Amino acid sequence: MARAVRWPVLGLALLLATGCHRGAPRLGLERVLVSESAAGNRLLLVGIGADDLRARARAALLGAGFEKVPAGGSPKGWRGFSGQVTVLASAGEPTPGGGLRRVAVVVELEASPADGDAPLRARERGMGEPQPGEEGPGGAFRRALDAALTGAASSIALDLREASKSERALLRDLAAPENRTRDAAVRALADRKSPAAVPGLLEHLHDEDPEVIERVVGALAQIGDQRAVDPLIELSLRRGPEVTGRLARVIGDLGGAEARAYLLTLASGHPDEGVRVVAAEALGEAEAHERGGGRSDR
Repeated sequence: MARAVRWPVLGLALLLATGCHRGAPRLGLERVLVSESAAGNRLLLVGIGADDLRARARAALLGAGFEKVPAGGSPKGWRGFSGQVTVLASAGEPTPGGGLRRVAVVVELEASPADGDAPLRARERGMGEPQPGEEGPGGAFRRALDAALTGAASSIALDLREASKSERALLRDLAAPENRTRDAAVRALADRKSPAAVPGLLEHLHDEDPEVIERVVGALAQIGDQRAVDPLIELSLRRGPEVTGRLARVIGDLGGAEARAYLLTLASGHPDEGVRVVAAEALGEAEAHERGGGRSDR
């Protein structure tokens, strides 16, 4: 059995729930909750309370493709969700005259399936600027809040759409022009842990978006196929010490003779001490794991 993946998730955190692959269900939105936070309480000062925040989060989810659940509950073919919104940050950039030049709001939006699968979460930042004639900063904060909620809801809905697609369609989406679509396809493929996805994922280790590359590495680690070892070694040679150290962990988890040889080379001769230490640890764990019969060379 493959060990836990230790490739960190960087940037905006998005956790993909296990989805149904047989077709996209209708997404029923049952309720939206608001988590209390210091940043959310600060919005009260500009007239944005919990009820307003809840209504705006609900509107964002409905606009992204969720539907209001009919009276009596979700019918057959629907999948029910509960939403939850947390304001993580809210701040304004002051002008010399005491006004605000622009404001920013960061939110985390969560959609929890009623069927018990893991929740999907998206974190987004929205910006707003005061408009001429506006009284107070409330309008700018509402625009920033709506932008953040719309982005987060769109990310969650995109993950759900990708999770319902066939593996062939997901592999096609790896070549989509939009970064978010490629990123969501990678997460869906990682969730399925399908070895058939490995060749397509390997092609995207040269993606122009660093976040997509990070997701691809995480997906390859989750799948656990040793065909990824050599391409990951090549990737580590193009990166700095910090990335090389993280990749050493993944390469060690994948295992195999080639992985062990590379880790030994890093541990004994890499110029960065931190990389040498990490590589030695990964090598020791890989050797212990393989002695225990957890993985054999292919």
